[in-house]
Amino acid sequence: LQLRGPAHVKYKGGLTVEELQGVYAGIFGGTSFFTDVSSDITLPPAATIGYAYQPTKKWTLEADLNWTGWSTYDRMEFTLGESNVVLNGLTPVHHDYDDTVNVHFGGEYKLSDCWKLQGGYQFYETPVRDANFSSCNPDNHRHAFSAGLGYENKWFALLHAALDRQIRRQLGHR
Repeated sequence: LQLRGPAHVKYKGGLTVEELQGVYAGIFGGTSFFTDVSSDITLPPAATIGYAYQPTKKWTLEADLNWTGWSTYDRMEFTLGESNVVLNGLTPVHHDYDDTVNVHFGGEYKLSDCWKLQGGYQFYETPVRDANFSSCNPDNHRHAFSAGLGYENKWFALLHAALDRQIRRQLGHR
């Protein structure tokens, strides 16, 4: 069982807009624009419960269930060093997200004392409602499949090679 409370994160950086033309060049005062940007974001709480079962000495099977409280992540606000009529409309960003439940399944087969074959499946539910799409955050359900090969001996604690393939569905086609 793993519980994670809300995490407060402070961001500082810069915003650069380039190759502005026409009306936008007039609003931004030229063909390029830079301003400082900062934000204080509180990321949502989460809880995970997992179980591993070893039916034989060669097989280990695992399952996890994860809940994330995205509904608490209701807005994101930016502070800009210099702003204008276009940038003023970007903040705050309102989310109105749903909480999510994600599932993960995995297995490992011991080929020998050193080699292990691994595989898994994960389903990630999107917190974003169709009406609240934003390119800043997760936007659709994802299915992920993974396969890997592990090697362990007295010199290497654990060495892995893995492949991961995610399948995403278009927003509105869940």
